[in-house]
Amino acid sequence: MWLASGGGRWYGYTPARSWKVGRIRRNPRVEVAPSTFEGTPTGPWRSGWARVLSGRELRTAKQAMTVKYGNRFRVFVITTLFGSLRKHGGRAVGLEINLDG
Repeated sequence: MWLASGGGRWYGYTPARSWKVGRIRRNPRVEVAPSTFEGTPTGPWRSGWARVLSGRELRTAKQAMTVKYGNRFRVFVITTLFGSLRKHGGRAVGLEINLDG
């Protein structure tokens, strides 16, 4: 999952009906690690907690992603995410991740 930092927190953007959103709603504890585009970890795992952002807070996640990834994020939203949203009949949500320590 692509993440971008902002204000001491990490943000992600994903379909509301994705498995990760359901899991975070059941258990907000997460572990994250820097990774390659293919998902191979390149650094240490860190623990933290995540929450699904409210509709008004979604802008914060989108801004962080746009600042970090620019047009790559826009293309991701238009192609991959938009297709997934249409397939699952849902909307996108932002995720906020706070790392421990």
